[in-house]
Amino acid sequence: MKKLLSGILLANLLMLQALALDTIEDTPQNRLEQAERYLEANPPSAMLQEIALSTTASLPAETRQPFIDMLTKHLDIKSLTSGMKTVLVQYFTADELSVLADFYSRAGAKSAMAKMNLYMADIFPLIQAEMLKAQQKAFNPATRSTDTPNTNKNNELD
Repeated sequence: MKKLLSGILLANLLMLQALALDTIEDTPQNRLEQAERYLEANPPSAMLQEIALSTTASLPAETRQPFIDMLTKHLDIKSLTSGMKTVLVQYFTADELSVLADFYSRAGAKSAMAKMNLYMADIFPLIQAEMLKAQQKAFNPATRSTDTPNTNKNNELD
């Protein structure tokens, strides 16, 4: 789940960075300010609520509520938020954090991101199937020579 969220965050960051028109000087203070903006627009408590609801759907009914309570009532949100802020300013530039904050401040972004788990749940079986086929091709010499992927002139996959 952690890798999934990281991947979604990174994909969105790259997409949104391309749309950014203004850049912010990358100073520690600017990073901190933009991290705070991002955490206001995308609060950890809301993120945990979404994780709790999406991960408990497959749990038996009798264990579902205690798990939701653990993630939404018993976690130290202040400590988590502080830790998230520290890590955000460590890895992201002020401009990247600004882009994320701007994105998550938009109502459409919240709606789109709420659908991302559904999208990933639907697409993940296809990804797994294609990865299995690729693994079989890579490690089975009989299939390697007869079935090669389509590549373009830069030797990138189509």
